[in-house]
Amino acid sequence: MVARADNTAGCARVDSRRGSPAGVRRLTARLRRVAAAYLVVTALGSIAIGGTSGNTPAGGGGLGPKAAWAGRAGSAASWWQPDGRRAAVQEVVAVRGIQLREVAFDGREAWPDGPDAVRGYLEEALTRIGITDAPARGRWIEGMMTIADHEAQFHANAINLSDSNAYGPPQLDGGPLHATRGPWQVMPDTFAAFHQAGTSNSAWDPVAAACASINYQMSRYGVSRDGSNQRMLVGQANPGIRQGY
Repeated sequence: MVARADNTAGCARVDSRRGSPAGVRRLTARLRRVAAAYLVVTALGSIAIGGTSGNTPAGGGGLGPKAAWAGRAGSAASWWQPDGRRAAVQEVVAVRGIQLREVAFDGREAWPDGPDAVRGYLEEALTRIGITDAPARGRWIEGMMTIADHEAQFHANAINLSDSNAYGPPQLDGGPLHATRGPWQVMPDTFAAFHQAGTSNSAWDPVAAACASINYQMSRYGVSRDGSNQRMLVGQANPGIRQGY
């Protein structure tokens, strides 16, 4: 019994010596744990840096807490998300978009206000985008009507002159270049980037603005074409939740 204990202790002493097979295995395992912990810390650091760097304005209405978080998540997702998806989104935007200098600012007072008018604009916008499935159209209209209510109370000529996007040289409508406009309070920058081919270049055209807003939500937040996850991904599309998008 004593001899067996001594032999066991001896084996342990021999195994722990530097260069022994068991010692190498333990050292390798420890290094792997340290490396794994380092990778986790690095990934978390990437998220934090991505969330605080840059001050790019949001494409829709004024930034609320949910919108700020969602925007950061979208920009920080590259550490786990393949670059191919981002490249594909950029390619679609490049094909569909127009230059900011091509955006017009005429016709502010030309469009009727109110829920019925806004619903009509959405019907046409969905047709222009090619969303023809009745349930999908219903979901989009429901969510977009909620956004229009929250952002502008269904006013087609609404413009926000007080938030962080209200800057830039004055335009034909009297507002600064980057100010959000229309029922969905779309920035002209976003209107240009997500412009739907075949629609007006006027930022005040609610059909064109609705198309740009829908395209923006699908590309930036990953809302599906059938609109089934819009309310999960865009807080402003939910009744009672008033947060930028």
